[in-house]
Amino acid sequence: MSYCGGPDRTVDDIFLEMRERKRQWDEERERQKAEAGEAQKDKKQRDDEDDTAAVQRFRNDRYAVGLLRQDTTAWGDGPTYAGTLG
Repeated sequence: MSYCGGPDRTVDDIFLEMRERKRQWDEERERQKAEAGEAQKDKKQRDDEDDTAAVQRFRNDRYAVGLLRQDTTAWGDGPTYAGTLG
């Protein structure tokens, strides 16, 4: 750090300070990723332990598959036109 009236900073001083800031930033980012990963893992574990959430997830998956297998689509009138626009 420079203070008023102190010596001017050299290019090497600025480079070392920037490198230290980047190292701290990278460490903070890695810590946040690890915390987010643990939080996601804890949430999934809690959902797996909760029978109601597991049943609801299974029902939602079955509903989604049913929507994918519909014979009449929004774009055509049957499986031959499925996915075509217009």
